[in-house]
Amino acid sequence: ITSVVTEETSGRLQLIATIQITTDCQQISRIEQAQQGRKFTFAIEAQETAQNCAAVSRTTQETINVAVEGIALGFYTFTVNDFAGSFPIDEPRLERMVIYATAEADARATVVAQATATADAVATRQARELLGVGEIGGAIWHDECLSVPATNQISTADEALSPPPEGCIRLDNGAIVGDGTYQEAELGIPFVTVELRLGACSGTAVVASTQTDVNGRFLFTDVLPDTYCLTVQNTDKNESLLAAGIWTTAGNTPRYTQTIDLNAGDQITDIALGWDYATLPRADIAQGCINKGFYLFDITYPPGETFAAGELVTKQWRVQNIGTCPWSPDYGLAYIQSDGTIDQDNIVSLGKTVLPNDTGDVSMRIRLPERSGRFRWGYRLVDENGEIFGVGLAEDNPLWFDFTIAEQQTNDE
Repeated sequence: ITSVVTEETSGRLQLIATIQITTDCQQISRIEQAQQGRKFTFAIEAQETAQNCAAVSRTTQETINVAVEGIALGFYTFTVNDFAGSFPIDEPRLERMVIYATAEADARATVVAQATATADAVATRQARELLGVGEIGGAIWHDECLSVPATNQISTADEALSPPPEGCIRLDNGAIVGDGTYQEAELGIPFVTVELRLGACSGTAVVASTQTDVNGRFLFTDVLPDTYCLTVQNTDKNESLLAAGIWTTAGNTPRYTQTIDLNAGDQITDIALGWDYATLPRADIAQGCINKGFYLFDITYPPGETFAAGELVTKQWRVQNIGTCPWSPDYGLAYIQSDGTIDQDNIVSLGKTVLPNDTGDVSMRIRLPERSGRFRWGYRLVDENGEIFGVGLAEDNPLWFDFTIAEQQTNDE
């Protein structure tokens, strides 16, 4: 050892030892460290990696990290082989070392946690592969067929010969129903309970149950290979969501069942369940139906969103028709004025049909105020006759747009 220099790098105390090498195959083999009181002792050992080494004269450097866990303020001495030296531990240095040691421990813990999580994920994947689990899923959607006679039956020979409306098919009994084909404009039906039963469809025990999401999709994961019966029971809750109608993808019946053979690793996630409501367009419905909506969530701009003064934005909500009246494209959305009435001159049409129990997206193009502050504007649905109605069980809640206009920056002259 020809020299030792004390350095501090990123809060870590290090000794940089310069070592004289005497043969061309000499390498550092081990560094040992010990502490007794305020004295550190370091031993650097070298060894020959081959026989018949040639004599040389060169130097190399070895960095030694000083273990300072629990070290106190004060003056310390050290020896590296026969070389002696010292270093102080003052308060700023100790503080930096503690910060670094804490960060290093946290980083090490993070690495360990990540390694554990990775190992768990690998173990889970291996277990799934070993068990051969798969997935079963799909979607329930409203298979729209709007233009049907009031009785849903063929009444004349001419009607029997006429082609069914687009999106519909004619059954052998003359009834016109949805065609069982999912179209991009058709919406999913949320909150429907779907069951997975063990064995073929013969009333076996339920092994899993789930609900469709806001887009009508459902998924069963980690399903063991076997034969299952996918079922949508006509329970009270499902009946309230689906109302009267039939499955257009399951033999035009009110109860859906399908036997599924799941092999190891299969992902059967394209099951499409079309439901055709028996409810007819508004012109064919008896007078006295109920307009009622249900707010689901904001599609754009959560409450409190900040905008610039005078900005033009499009606010959009997702709602569900929980009444008995279908909402025709002539239904609309209007701003509630300060006196509680609506702005009749600025009603924005829905431009789409939303049948009972269906969900739909409604939107309004809005010019924001020029002054700063917090605002809460309300909007109500309007039927084709100009009658207003709200959302919620009492039909009186508006759709809210809660927003903030930022303070305008002014330049002092």
